[in-house]
Amino acid sequence: MITRQSTEKLMLVEDDAIQRRLTVQSLKDHFEKIIVAQTSSEAIELIDQHPDLTLILLDFELPDAKAPEILKKIISSASKFDVGVLPKVMVVSGHVSNEQKLAVLKNGAADYVTKPWDPFELAVRAQNQSRLCVLDRDLKRQAIYHRLVIEEFVVAAVTADQKGNIIQWNRQAESVFGYSANEILGYNIEKLVPDSMREQHNIGMARYLETGNKVLVDNDEFIDLDGKHKDGTLIPISMKLKEIDTAPEKIVTAVIFNRSS
Repeated sequence: MITRQSTEKLMLVEDDAIQRRLTVQSLKDHFEKIIVAQTSSEAIELIDQHPDLTLILLDFELPDAKAPEILKKIISSASKFDVGVLPKVMVVSGHVSNEQKLAVLKNGAADYVTKPWDPFELAVRAQNQSRLCVLDRDLKRQAIYHRLVIEEFVVAAVTADQKGNIIQWNRQAESVFGYSANEILGYNIEKLVPDSMREQHNIGMARYLETGNKVLVDNDEFIDLDGKHKDGTLIPISMKLKEIDTAPEKIVTAVIFNRSS
């Protein structure tokens, strides 16, 4: 289960005083905090003070820069934000060409709003983008925690995505199977399955993906079977599978003992 860890904080970057007042009035009840910048240079400075920003509402044309240029600076500051996840950026403007709209979207904007905007629509779209940022950060925290836990396991632990591609591999897995993380990450889990069991494995994976049927996943019992070492030899192992929901996809971690050691 993913729990929400972040608050929703907006930075409004707008040089027009009337637009600033109207925007804050429309959004003040939807964000825990709103900070304001009038220029791009001021906005970039504020990023250092507010790494937990979840949304930046950016006027297309400011006195010292235009949105595409500012977006590049924001993206280059990714490491300054909470868990390295950028806030969502919505660009607001009046009369701009389709080419200009495309330019800001290509440079990393998540949404584009045209003035004059409807207050209700602006609030809904701003909240949607901000909550996506919150979700992205919570997922990143969960992934970091999961990776740290897996690395500290005293037994082999191998994590695969829904397609069966290996995405995590701890030191103990290297000892059991002979592959370093650099050698195995990105390969399908069937690389560790003996040739004689591969067809059965593929059938089981297909059934799990199609139906969600977890015959072996989340079973409290360890399963005894053979794995395949890097050198091709068979290894007697005991394995337990655990499904982890990282919406929109699920991942599966295998906890593995080498029965011969």
